[in-house]
Amino acid sequence: MLQKFLQDGLDLHKQGNFKQALFHYNRLLNLNPFDETLLFLASDAYMREEHNGLAICLLSTLLQRNPERSDAWCNLGTAFRKENFRSEAKDCWMKALDLAGDTVEVCSNMASLYADAGQPTMAIFWLTKALKIDPDNVQAHWLKALALLTQSKWHTAWDEYEYRTKLENWDSRKTLDIPRWNGKPVNHLYIHGEQGVGDEIMFLSLINEVIPHAKKITLEVHKKVAELARETWPDIHVITKETPGDYDAKIPIGSLATLYRRHKKQFSGKPYLIPSPERVEYYRQELKKLGEAPYIGLTWIGGLKATRIEDRSIPAAQIKAFQKFTCVSVQYEDTNPMISAERESIGLHKINDLCVGGDLAEQAALFKALDAVVTVQQTAVHVAGAVGTPCYVMLNSSPQWRYGLDEKMPWYDSVRLYRKDKEWPITKIIEELDAHFGGIYGTKQKAA
Repeated sequence: MLQKFLQDGLDLHKQGNFKQALFHYNRLLNLNPFDETLLFLASDAYMREEHNGLAICLLSTLLQRNPERSDAWCNLGTAFRKENFRSEAKDCWMKALDLAGDTVEVCSNMASLYADAGQPTMAIFWLTKALKIDPDNVQAHWLKALALLTQSKWHTAWDEYEYRTKLENWDSRKTLDIPRWNGKPVNHLYIHGEQGVGDEIMFLSLINEVIPHAKKITLEVHKKVAELARETWPDIHVITKETPGDYDAKIPIGSLATLYRRHKKQFSGKPYLIPSPERVEYYRQELKKLGEAPYIGLTWIGGLKATRIEDRSIPAAQIKAFQKFTCVSVQYEDTNPMISAERESIGLHKINDLCVGGDLAEQAALFKALDAVVTVQQTAVHVAGAVGTPCYVMLNSSPQWRYGLDEKMPWYDSVRLYRKDKEWPITKIIEELDAHFGGIYGTKQKAA
């Protein structure tokens, strides 16, 4: 009976029904609380449900009783990493390597740590080890793509980038049973967005190069992006969810880079999104109500826990120094109720909810009306770059691959990158804003 109960739990686990699997595991743990198999399985299910603290406790208990379990050390490192305890994760993975030698999983995990730390060369070192063991490992190839993109090795990076389409959670739009587009002329092409809205904005820079090769284009994007895409390309059919049609071929928007961005010279860096002139004028008038130019948009938080919010955010109090200029918030607030309170604590005005990320057509119009945007790494960078607004980006020492290792992003000529040393580069950016706008508007900025 107990063996059947365990097997039922395993079957549910394999089906992805982790809550029901945990019901079985916990019932069995009540009878045998230190069983290694049960502790390991329950911890894995808890991790998949994002209860990583519970997984850490269970795995720690297991390893106290049997410290020779390399698989448990590996999973413990993963649980720590999911909560961004990177030092603890590295220690666990090094222990797993000591016990079992190189494995694909641990080598890939080590690579992810170095990639997060802005060290793509070391990431590739570990991925080379992983791929030597398993040359077809999808996760290792995907991580290698991100490391190569960080190094701006476009020609080889985009080929590796295609491995994302083999990842477990990839949405290939299977209901559209049509060939993948190969870049040759076609009657009706279906292009679909992927990943986050920032990536969709970035990859929209490729659309103008696609247009001559398709008589008709249907473009599927996130609902926040749709109106801005319609304003820019009124002849393209823009939709927000997978829709059947008379398409001849399909392609994910990121894969367009394999056709059109294989060399640095293929990045124009020029603006490519066109917000509504009426919206732009509306925001110009709203900004005038706040004070004299220059008008600066500010953000201070980027991402979520899963996308390393702590590395992409600064205390709101620190951006108060920029308020010597006439500033408005362009920080999205829908992910955390505390963000609004932080903004109010520094007296930063918000025009409305749409222009801080609720609708990127509104945000793009506001950005076009602004003189500059000062931001951490988040979607605002891509929106500013796409409409050509001067954008000053504050980065920590380990930004995402999109920001590379240089002072500029090849995607956007108007974007400049300022990397954190010991302190956030606020003083340097203010000096550059003073130097630039002092010659345009004189010295009428407000006292800090």
